[in-house]
Amino acid sequence: MKKLLIFSVLFVFSSMLWSQSTELGSEQSFSTLKQKELSFGGRLNTNGWSASMTYNKSTGFYKSKFYQFQLINYRDPKEKKVNNESAITITNRFGNHPKSYIFAKQNAFLSLHFSKGTRVLIGDKAEKSGVSAEFTYQYGFSLGLIKPYYLDLIYTVQSDGITRNEARPERYSAENHDKFLDRRYIFGASGFSRGLDEITPVPGLHAKAGLRFDWAPFNELVRALEVGLAADVYFRRIPIMLNEQNRFYFVNIYLGVEFGKRW
Repeated sequence: MKKLLIFSVLFVFSSMLWSQSTELGSEQSFSTLKQKELSFGGRLNTNGWSASMTYNKSTGFYKSKFYQFQLINYRDPKEKKVNNESAITITNRFGNHPKSYIFAKQNAFLSLHFSKGTRVLIGDKAEKSGVSAEFTYQYGFSLGLIKPYYLDLIYTVQSDGITRNEARPERYSAENHDKFLDRRYIFGASGFSRGLDEITPVPGLHAKAGLRFDWAPFNELVRALEVGLAADVYFRRIPIMLNEQNRFYFVNIYLGVEFGKRW
């Protein structure tokens, strides 16, 4: 369904482009007078989401070079949030309101991308109307961040002759394997801050290619939509879910928007 949506958007914008594009090379367009560009954006990927900052500079009539910083949150297709199913009554630091959690998740995986790329103009737009299109490609260094995923597990303890239940935040281990994978003993997620001091870095490489459409009404502004394909390769397997085959690569189709300014 996601792929169908992306290719549908691509088809619509391509149709808009070729119906409104002007003849390249006949005269210098107003947009080419703007040499620099700074934009911020977000993307939905078929395996997560991302946020980015991009600096772009023209290097000629048809081309420009850009540098991009991107933060990506990867999700496994098997991830699904569930609510507390335990019949055990307990009070923890959240009171009696446990958080929903992702069952059988071992680690969260984030990645920082540092990219260098090129844009090639395919079709320009009129000075204050229409849609321009560019072919864009980029590559660079990836720094993956594996963060342990913590759950509040329920334990029965005795103190002063009184038996009570308590929740303990724990990451997955061989010792708590049975409780970690038994919904009766899971009170809820421990919160994102748990495990931040236990992050494991993993280096890697990435590459992306796509089509970028800019529909800003004025050439001083950036309002762009981008559709493309991205691939990441890391130097070790990334354990996100338990009982799943861990991979060292990620491939996704993305749909993103950017907003910014030219000067």
